[in-house]
Amino acid sequence: MKNHYTAVVVGGGPAGSAAAHTLAKSGVEVCVVDRFRFPRQKLCGGLLTQRAKKNYAAIFGPGWDEMYEYRCNGAKFFDGERLVNSIENYGELYVCDRFRFDARLIDKAKERGAVLVQGERVTVVNARNCVCKLQSGKEITYRYLIGADGVNSVVANSIFKHNANRNGKAFALEATLPASTLSREVAEPEIYFDSIDWGYGWIFPRNDVVVIGLGGLFAKNRDFRAIFNTFFQERFGKAFTGAVKGHFLPFGDYAKSMGRDGLLLAGDAAGLVDPITGEGIAYAMQSGFYAAQSILDALSGHTKNVNAEYRKRCAVITGELAYAAKIRNFLFSAATRELFISALARSESAPRRYMDLMSGDITYRELLKNSGRKLLRLAADKITGT
Repeated sequence: MKNHYTAVVVGGGPAGSAAAHTLAKSGVEVCVVDRFRFPRQKLCGGLLTQRAKKNYAAIFGPGWDEMYEYRCNGAKFFDGERLVNSIENYGELYVCDRFRFDARLIDKAKERGAVLVQGERVTVVNARNCVCKLQSGKEITYRYLIGADGVNSVVANSIFKHNANRNGKAFALEATLPASTLSREVAEPEIYFDSIDWGYGWIFPRNDVVVIGLGGLFAKNRDFRAIFNTFFQERFGKAFTGAVKGHFLPFGDYAKSMGRDGLLLAGDAAGLVDPITGEGIAYAMQSGFYAAQSILDALSGHTKNVNAEYRKRCAVITGELAYAAKIRNFLFSAATRELFISALARSESAPRRYMDLMSGDITYRELLKNSGRKLLRLAADKITGT
């Protein structure tokens, strides 16, 4: 590790790896600092959509088949025990183990020439002097810095002086169990819309294990462990006795400025997580790539304001999340949730549109435009009793 790099990336997850890979590929001296050693555990359902596959291919090139552990072509949607709809032969969905997925991504960045500093926590970012201070006492100076260090980002805190308010965030609990210990087989991703207020539950197969979790707005759900225990009991007919892990995640509250003074925020550090589907990996890779491209433009003289350039690129993401935040109120609000479930149950095309949305084949704006009239008719039918 040197004392100075053109770019320092804090966090070596999908956003940080995408940024470091892109910069190093163009010959930029870049250093990635991560507080853990790879491979490291990461709480995540691990569902990868076609959106993630497309972003991976655009950034890292070939090798997608090495990135996941399980592949399927459909999903099931539940309201309680009731299967309200399903989709078959949609196209490929993937489930990854983040332990391996993230390690493979950071390896690709290292292969391009990025320097990885592992097991070192960034404690202070001094934006005025362009200095990164590490827990070990070492200091790294930089010209540009990308904060890709997750929902509790040290970089974001150095910019915005975040308070510790968790009410605007979601919280998720998750357990991974051997498939052989469960009372039934799980062959496709299962989504449960009734399991938690302002959120949903999931059961994802991954070869010989099954990932079981739920997440919802922290302010609306206080006893997450009790909710998880009930969810497991109802899905598998026995009490849960294993280990469960939890973490906070963004819930539609993304950073409008995306950074400041040559500091760029990417992935969860910027709040770039879909507040409906929970999609985060694809947006993390995409935003990391955009951050790197913006720095390359600044280095080449194509732009004088790296932050403005980055915001412009990320508008395609933040615009989607803004629409998602509006639609979320309809999907999760107690006043309108029943309409959503009724629409999902009555429509043959609704599950496919949901998957198209996750794959990036349609936008939330298009979804709202195409579905608005149908929802109004459904609401009228409910009111008149027809």
